Amino acid sequence: MPCCVTWGSVGNEAQAGPSVRRASPVRQEQKSRQHHSSGSLKPCGQWQKMLVSPMAERNKELILEVLADYVDNTSQAFGLELASGTGQHVVHFAQALPNVTWQPSEISPSAHESISAYIRATKVQNVKKPLAIDVSQPWDQWAGLSQGCCNVIVIINLLHFLAQGLEVLFQGVGQLLKPGGVCLIYGPFAINGIISPECNVELEEKLQERNPAWGLRDVEELRQLATPNALRLERMVRFSVVWETGRFQGFGLSCREPRSY
Repeated sequence: MPCCVTWGSVGNEAQAGPSVRRASPVRQEQKSRQHHSSGSLKPCGQWQKMLVSPMAERNKELILEVLADYVDNTSQAFGLELASGTGQHVVHFAQALPNVTWQPSEISPSAHESISAYIRATKVQNVKKPLAIDVSQPWDQWAGLSQGCCNVIVIINLLHFLAQGLEVLFQGVGQLLKPGGVCLIYGPFAINGIISPECNVELEEKLQERNPAWGLRDVEELRQLATPNALRLERMVRFSVVWETGRFQGFGLSCREPRSY
């Protein structure tokens, strides 16, 4: 089952400024279900460098709904997206949250080209040039980002593809977030050692076949990594997927194929 999990930076929330506001205490929300197809990537029309993920196109608005709970649109903020993929998410967030300056990042050169093409195509003014960041490396090697620079960090469908460096990733998030900042992580997770529904079980098997070090992370494992880095679980929003009268009523990425770039 895919989730949006938000982690709050422990500290004086006033230091984060009014750009980030707190949602209600940790809770689980069940959204209505949808069916989704493969998240394969393909060139888009005349913009040959723009990669298109149908799955990202479907879920971007619903991820934004969760993200918007934490962003105050009356003041300026800085948001970092780690592993931005095609660039579809970051330009969508930028259009909806113009007071946030967004910093996309990726390790893949083809993804950099796609992100830059989306920035040009949408003419967004609040998205910076993508940075080359390898999240498996220590945070002080993340393209010169300074400690405490981020009000918001967004990570979408990354953790289950990390063969190594998960602990380093959480260390980086803890270092870069301002006190009172928020990290939103989206993807399929195991919960208390249980993987469900069946499509998540199938996804886990496919990941393990491709790389035994890949796989769905348990929320409790993430909690143990978060605590030493001054992060606390703020909220978990859970989603699942089925056919629903031909319309997308919820969202999820639990059955997506591993990245192809």
